[in-house]
Amino acid sequence: MITSLHIHNLAIIDRLDIEFDDGMTALTGETGAGKSIMVDALGLLLGDRGDSSVIRHGRESADLSVHLSLRRHPSAAQWLEQQQLSSDEECLLRRTLHRERGSRCWINGHPATVQMLKEFGELLVDIHSQHEHQSLTKSSTQRLIVDSFSSTLDEVASLSQLYSELGDLQQRKRALEGGDEGRESRVQLLEFQLEELDQAALVEDEVTQLEDELQCLSHADQLISGIGAACYQLDEIDQSSISDRLSEQLTTLETLAEYDPGLKPGVDLLNESIITIGESVTHLKQRLETIEHNPQRLAEVNQRLELLHDLARKHRVEPERLPARRDELSQEISMIKGSEAELDEIEAKINTIHADYTKQAKVVSKKRTKGAEALSSLISDQMQALGMEGGKFTAQVTPHSSSGPTPHGNDHFEFMVSANRGQPHQPISRVASGGELSRISLAIQVVTAAYTQVATLIFDEVDVGIGGRIAEIVGTRLRELGSLRQVLCVTHLPQVAAQANSQFQVTKTGSDPVEVSILPLDKRSRVNEIARMLGGVKITKQTVEHARDMLKRATG
Repeated sequence: MITSLHIHNLAIIDRLDIEFDDGMTALTGETGAGKSIMVDALGLLLGDRGDSSVIRHGRESADLSVHLSLRRHPSAAQWLEQQQLSSDEECLLRRTLHRERGSRCWINGHPATVQMLKEFGELLVDIHSQHEHQSLTKSSTQRLIVDSFSSTLDEVASLSQLYSELGDLQQRKRALEGGDEGRESRVQLLEFQLEELDQAALVEDEVTQLEDELQCLSHADQLISGIGAACYQLDEIDQSSISDRLSEQLTTLETLAEYDPGLKPGVDLLNESIITIGESVTHLKQRLETIEHNPQRLAEVNQRLELLHDLARKHRVEPERLPARRDELSQEISMIKGSEAELDEIEAKINTIHADYTKQAKVVSKKRTKGAEALSSLISDQMQALGMEGGKFTAQVTPHSSSGPTPHGNDHFEFMVSANRGQPHQPISRVASGGELSRISLAIQVVTAAYTQVATLIFDEVDVGIGGRIAEIVGTRLRELGSLRQVLCVTHLPQVAAQANSQFQVTKTGSDPVEVSILPLDKRSRVNEIARMLGGVKITKQTVEHARDMLKRATG
């Protein structure tokens, strides 16, 4: 509910601060005093469009703020938590409008957008006036009213969850399918490429080994000649190997080292060299035995390398990566074929969820239709009491034109009204008379107040075009609403104002600049204000007594 409102530099209001209580509050005063400006201010704080034209003349900006209590409104508190704007059971909305810089908004001190104000505001406050019934003409609000009255909100939430699951599964299905023909062609191509690589019998590091072997086979003559010459020089020249001659010198040096210990490092190195040379000669002779002239093997190696390079070009990889490419092809084939199994599983889930959705949607439609009939009858009865004799209200629930599921079931909603006997039914948004629309809205609110989630109802001159007995009934209905919701009512009718739990008088003083003030009225001042509303310019003793009697009867 709204606990306080602050207005600075809006229209003819310089500065205004007002605190509100539970129940029904009446805002009264002379025409043009600024009562509806407070409603406009609340509208701006709840996401209405606004521009620099609403800023007080001679000022550069307007500043508006409203404090809200969320104590009995868990859905609004939950919205704040989802937006990470939580502030216990209190909330502060603020908005500034600048002539040069546009508009800025805050929720609990955090920067926000106008759309965020609107989303949050729709959870808390509903404003009704002659010119703007901001929610009752919307199909979404009509659906919410019918669902609340029919006690189907939980079932509709379940439908919404099923709808979301269907959407996720269908999106996954489309991603896996990618066109059945395309998938089949892709598998065929991959299998052909895989078979080609399998036939090549790829071996890891084969290319490097083949290239080394090719070098050896291609230069067999040079290798045999060169290695043989080296072995002869190292081991067989003059029937004496280099190792033999070095060993002779080693013996001499070892003897000399007994006289000069400083020779020992050189002697040790020479000894290691003899060992190394011997090992080297052994290795060279062994390698020489493996090298041969083999034109046939040379041709085989060349042919194999040519095949591998051709495959590498076809698959656009380096020859060394062919084995890895073969594994990639195999994995992709397995994934695509595995997706076929997943597709079957997803299709089964879609069918199951769709069947559940259809079954639940039929149950919801049946309950909605039954609830809409009862709602229509009750609202039609309220219309008679509000001076619309012969008028009739119908909450139509018809199958939705959409071919598939929707988040809220398979029904379309349209509130239809015949304002007077003999007039045809037409959508509530096309009701011509502002006064009629106000009273129809009031009838709806009276019937559905116990079922809706909105905490505050604001009625801006809902009493236009009515008076006498009907005015008193309107006041009574607003007071009844005040026992369930916070009700703020801008009114010119004493019969309505007298029914309020509390009353404020809005006055306008001065001429240049105009000043607006608002005063909470006590019991005595309420009598005077009701008397003014009854008697006009001249207030008589009888008028005062009438006002006192009206207040007494209203408060019981």
